[in-house]
Amino acid sequence: MLHLSASQTPWWAVPLTSGILTFLTAAFGAWWGGKLSVQREIEKFSKQRAFDHRLDWYIRAVRTLGEVQFRHVEFLRALAKKDDQGSRIVREKIVDLMPRFDGDIREALLFASPSTVRTLNMMYQRMTNIMESGGSETADAQIRNELAKAYEALSQDVRGHLSLEDLTSEDLAPSANTKR
Repeated sequence: MLHLSASQTPWWAVPLTSGILTFLTAAFGAWWGGKLSVQREIEKFSKQRAFDHRLDWYIRAVRTLGEVQFRHVEFLRALAKKDDQGSRIVREKIVDLMPRFDGDIREALLFASPSTVRTLNMMYQRMTNIMESGGSETADAQIRNELAKAYEALSQDVRGHLSLEDLTSEDLAPSANTKR
């Protein structure tokens, strides 16, 4: 039987041990670095998806507001022409649009700032009350005012998320060329 003392280690033991320790340290470092980079990328991806959903909601909300505004103008034109059938048809279109409008308002809880949520909820409640009361010049002005508030709140909110500078009240005011 061969017994080796501490001073008689084989020539290959030290380089082999050093190589194994180097390999294990490098493998652990690579594994840890890979794990951290994958976690970071997953976090970035989930934040990007959340941002994309938020931006999509802003676009849908503005489009729905635009459609409500368009239908409202169409309704007022039919009333001005004293076209009872036309105004009834447009009113039905508005009523059909309201569930989508309501859904966009509810989604604001997921994507919008608290001030925008409050503005949209108040606008929805006021517009529903105005629509139920029937058409008049006062109701027309009130609806235009509510839509303007909603557009302003949405634009300021989304511009903040996109790191764009805020709009001033002059930017949001109708131009002299705007016809009603």
